[in-house]
Amino acid sequence: MIAGGVTLGVGLGLATAAGVLGGRMLDIWREAAALYEANGPIGPGAVADQSAALARDYHRLQAPMLTTAVIGGSALVVGAVLTGIGAKRLARATSRAALLPAPGGLVLHARF
Repeated sequence: MIAGGVTLGVGLGLATAAGVLGGRMLDIWREAAALYEANGPIGPGAVADQSAALARDYHRLQAPMLTTAVIGGSALVVGAVLTGIGAKRLARATSRAALLPAPGGLVLHARF
């Protein structure tokens, strides 16, 4: 259960990071599209430099976004499986335990 919870937490963090990177990539793409619409395919030299800088930023963020998305998604799946297996084992283990009344109070009877 603990390993599943930790893995789920790591997966959630990586998926969130991938979402943030994807949002930044979308902002860069929108900025480049607005620049293209304002100046057309052929613009002044400063516009071409700005467009190239936006393209570099977009391509620079592609690999980290894809990597964190794949690893985060995989960690979420593995964490869900580990948590499910742990919950099933925990439910089976607690069903064998018994709380029984005794003359001085209650007795916990379990198999270890």
